[in-house]
Amino acid sequence: IYRELGQTIWDYVGMSRDEKGLNTAIEKVRKLRQEFWSGYKLSGSEEGFNKNLELAGRLARALTHFDPAQHARQLGRGHGPGKNHALVD
Repeated sequence: IYRELGQTIWDYVGMSRDEKGLNTAIEKVRKLRQEFWSGYKLSGSEEGFNKNLELAGRLARALTHFDPAQHARQLGRGHGPGKNHALVD
């Protein structure tokens, strides 16, 4: 899901974006959110540092805070993505 989200952002919400691409991104992100929150399973153990848990946390944050629809609204006003629209740190 993490790579698919990143690829979606790269393909449809980057510097050369248009309304059709943004609408595609909105639908893809909605589906990824649903997939993630409906039963995403983590591997690893409770012992020590779990890299998969860290990645899941970053993905949850990105899926929660990233809003392609806001990018679509900004496109209509001629604005590019601002500092609050980053996918990850």
